Amino acid sequence: MATPTLVIGLGGSGLKTVTHVKKNLMEVNANQLPGEVALLVLDTEKDIKYRAGGWGKERTREHATGPVQLDVGEYVALTGNAKPLGERIKAEQIKAEGNPSLRRNMPYRHVSTWFQAKYYIDTANISDQVWNLDEGAGRYRQFGRLALFSNIGLITRKLKDAMGAIQRRTGSRTLYVHVVGSLAGGTGASMFADVAHLVKQIAGATGYQQAPILFGHFILTEAFRGTSQVQLREAGVKKNFNARMFAALRELNRLQSPVIARSGGYPIIYDPQGTAEMNALLPNTPYSAVYLYDGQAQRVQLNQLPLENGLAPAIADILTAYVDDLSGGAFRSHSVNSSALAPSYNL
Repeated sequence: MATPTLVIGLGGSGLKTVTHVKKNLMEVNANQLPGEVALLVLDTEKDIKYRAGGWGKERTREHATGPVQLDVGEYVALTGNAKPLGERIKAEQIKAEGNPSLRRNMPYRHVSTWFQAKYYIDTANISDQVWNLDEGAGRYRQFGRLALFSNIGLITRKLKDAMGAIQRRTGSRTLYVHVVGSLAGGTGASMFADVAHLVKQIAGATGYQQAPILFGHFILTEAFRGTSQVQLREAGVKKNFNARMFAALRELNRLQSPVIARSGGYPIIYDPQGTAEMNALLPNTPYSAVYLYDGQAQRVQLNQLPLENGLAPAIADILTAYVDDLSGGAFRSHSVNSSALAPSYNL
């Protein structure tokens, strides 16, 4: 049996890792996903562009040797042309420059405070290809988060469906959630806090009596050294990756600190007029435990391999061990013990 678990992948790295998780779980469960587990990938790509393992036709319960791919219901494409929204946010920002008090009644005031629309349109002159989220977030963190805000209704519905399905099948009081993605790109690095927040807000409404326990698994810049299409060795590429990574790590460090709970929570607003998860406080740290991966170890250098051949399946093996009801107990107790000890160290 498996532990009631939702595995969420963010961006391309999340897609590859979660696909390998699906492959692992199918291979130990008669070529089908355990009923206690649900998979969900959020990505700024229109199509599912990755399959793991095997050749020939895709696997079914009768055919167990082909490649594994996420089902349509397991993949959430956060797409569309964001340029019109950017233009509207820009107009608000221009008005607010002359009279900041106007901002409090503007419809996009919850976005215009962090999305630099005027800069991207007038100064940086970002291409229409980047604004078209069908082909990714262009490694811009703000565009990745804009994709989340633009599709917030779809995302919350998919989360509720996945979490509710696990609860109905298991009757579990709580849910274990693993969020995996890269902190060096434009999608995972922009959504890791929002997704954790939404899961916590939605849990009660989907039948769970206890708060979900979340684990963050985040991939760092150096993990992409062996991924040729990233071109990490090219001039300036690693610098740009590191800029995104360190910005995301700084945010993660702040959100994982005790300051959030001591200050009464951090407001995250998707709709200024909304209720429940659309306009709520993040009450405490988003994750019970966070793991950072760069693919480097004393004996094995997984970062020398393409991500899909090295670190992604390795992280998938870790997640599979977490899901297993026998081996997972030792892993899960670590976060429980750490959380219990944190107050003793003023953390």
